[in-house]
Amino acid sequence: MDNLNLIFYENPIGRGYINTFLELGRTNTKIIYYSPFSFLKKYRKYLFKKNNFFPLLFIKDKKLRSLMNEIETFFSLRKNFLNDMYNYNNIDHFKNIKWVNARSINSEKLLKYINSTDDTNFLISHQELVKGLLDLKKKFFHIHPGYLPKVRGADGSLHSILNHDELGCTLFQLDKKIDKGPIIRRKIFEFKKFKLSNFENYNEQELYRIWFSFVDPALRCSLLKECLNLKINLEKFVDVNNSEDSNYYTFMNKNEIAAVFKKIFCN
Repeated sequence: MDNLNLIFYENPIGRGYINTFLELGRTNTKIIYYSPFSFLKKYRKYLFKKNNFFPLLFIKDKKLRSLMNEIETFFSLRKNFLNDMYNYNNIDHFKNIKWVNARSINSEKLLKYINSTDDTNFLISHQELVKGLLDLKKKFFHIHPGYLPKVRGADGSLHSILNHDELGCTLFQLDKKIDKGPIIRRKIFEFKKFKLSNFENYNEQELYRIWFSFVDPALRCSLLKECLNLKINLEKFVDVNNSEDSNYYTFMNKNEIAAVFKKIFCN
């Protein structure tokens, strides 16, 4: 995976990937940072604060520190990984950054730039549906927070727990069918409850935001770190038996969210 480039979007997933590459000393990784006015540092700082508003707020909550430590241990990430991934200056350590003035991953400007490069393999950190990129003669990869094909679609990490009592993660190559591209590597974590002090004092919306600030990115980063350390071959696919269970899920409704967080957290 030495030739893997990162298409970076400013969000918790993108920040987690940046921190993973940085921790492994892979500062030569090409980072393609896209956003409107990406060339303006002032705007990039604004976007960092806006798109990571809740994790930056939660980091200040002392009651969440033990939970963050537990998440890091569960996913075999070093201590303070989750705190450090929200350091704005992490991206400045990379030697090969391309700023692209594009609002969407499907923007013509981004497509034009990627098509013009000699690079072939790209990891995507945004969850936006990819369209035009897949018409290019390049390969695009995504880390899905579910064990494919068992858990496809939205809120994968939460549906994995609610419906299958596990946490799964999959690195796969994107194609035009949702979460159905060739699988590179997948992994299952046996689920256990996370301890959260004063759990009942957080409402369901806050718990949802805590989950996607810390647990969901940690799950993805754990698999990315493993794949990078093992130098996984992006040309070698996992054989998936046609008899394997396949389920497609949409974003959770209020009842599902209430049920899953009662299952996830304890005092």
